[in-house]
Amino acid sequence: MSEVIANGTVAGLMAFLDVMSEKGWVSRGAIVALKTAVRQVVMAADGDNWEQADAKSLDIDDYITRFSNKTMGKYNNQSIAAYKARLQRAIEWYRKFLD
Repeated sequence: MSEVIANGTVAGLMAFLDVMSEKGWVSRGAIVALKTAVRQVVMAADGDNWEQADAKSLDIDDYITRFSNKTMGKYNNQSIAAYKARLQRAIEWYRKFLD
């Protein structure tokens, strides 16, 4: 297992999602949507160091609230809900993998 994938950060999560796509466990299109949601939400909340966020303890509701507040007017409620569902799915898969 790659050191980056196992480190528990959002960078590790992104690498994990890439492996899932490469292995054919999840379609490339689904992985692109998940990675986009993770990147947009965490980047909005944490700024330039978004990849260093701890994916193991990331509070999804807090991050979605911060994302929504920082991007107010850019996304409608349906898009925010879709980003939340995608972030949650990606984080859950990654945490299960790490366990």
